[in-house]
Formats: sequence, structure tokens, C-alpha cells
Amino acid sequence: YKDSQENFSFGQAVLSGGRPLNDTEMSIALRVCYAFRSKRTKFSAELLGRDFNFNLKTKSCMSSTAEVDELIGAKLSQLLISGPLSFESSYQGSYSREVETDTNGQLTHFCSQVLKGETPLNVYENADGISEYLLLSGVYDNVQIKTGSVNRENGPLLVNSIVTLEVLTNQSVSGDLQGLVVKTTKSFPCRGATDTETSRTHIQTYLE
Repeated sequence: YKDSQENFSFGQAVLSGGRPLNDTEMSIALRVCYAFRSKRTKFSAELLGRDFNFNLKTKSCMSSTAEVDELIGAKLSQLLISGPLSFESSYQGSYSREVETDTNGQLTHFCSQVLKGETPLNVYENADGISEYLLLSGVYDNVQIKTGSVNRENGPLLVNSIVTLEVLTNQSVSGDLQGLVVKTTKSFPCRGATDTETSRTHIQTYLE
């Protein structure tokens, strides 16, 4: 059940404040941010009230298997006019409720730069901490965001969470659902664990 991509350390570029995205990364960033923007307008105009089903698997620190394996039925909602979109469910536990768009969620700052025609750095720092972006293209376009605390005086920077978003960006295939995050993986390190690999993991997958 371990995610082989989990690596709770930042890349070298973080120490120098980041580097501009290269051409390959930039093309992924453009696809994702444009898909997020079109999703925001289409979802709020046409898909409110639609049912979305997800599978949720979660694993806690001391476990190697999923303790939660649930089907979550949710409705696409917008509680405030022109406010953020959300997947509202009767499920009582924690799940990824917020709909990721260009103006809400993990990539707000990043997409605002991309959609203005700027080339963002792969690192963003603000009062809340530091984020490093890794962009990869596979079956879906993936954006991984490592977030952590800035403590440059005391040695290495600590990554507090890794979020990976797998996004439907291929317009011809995705139809109404362009920009949908088909899989959200969130991992949190288990501090003080003897096995450095252990993490708390939350995987939410969209079901057709």
C-alpha cells in the first residue's frame, strides 16, 4: 500500500527559492490551469446538483493496510453565489470536499500566474510556509504539491504534506468533466516513526 513516490524532503531548488518551470512543466501547467478554469465556469453554470461518487481509502501511521475503504456519494454544490464549489456528502469522516479550480484550492496562486501568461517558479513561499510543485504527465496530468514549514536555521526543511492531483485535461475525452481531479492522494509523514517510509495516507478516486 506504500506509495513509492513518497519522499518527504524538498528538492534542492527550494533552498535557492525555486526555479522557473521548464517548457514541459509549463505545458502541463497550462493544460491543468485552463482545465480548472473551464471546469469552474461549466460546473457552476451547468452541473450543480449532479451526483459524484468517490472511493476513499485511508491508512493511519501504524498500519500497512487501508483502514477505511468507503464509497462516498456527493452532490456538486456552491453554497455562495460565485463562491467555491464543493462536493457535499453525508459522509461523516474527512474527505476532499473542496473542488479544485483556478481560484480555489491547492493551485490558486500558481494558476493565477499561469493564466496571466507568466512562468511561475516551482517553489512558492508565503507566511503559511513553503510549497514545491512537481508536474508530471502520465495517463493524466499530475501536479504534486509538497508543503512544509520554513526553518532555514535548523537544518533541513520539513515537508508536512504531499498532495498529488491527477487531472482530466484531455478535452476530447473528458467532455463535461474537463478539469475534474480523478484522484487525490494526500500523504503526511509519521514523525518519530522508526520506519521512515511510514505515512498517513488518504486516497480519493472518482468513480465513473
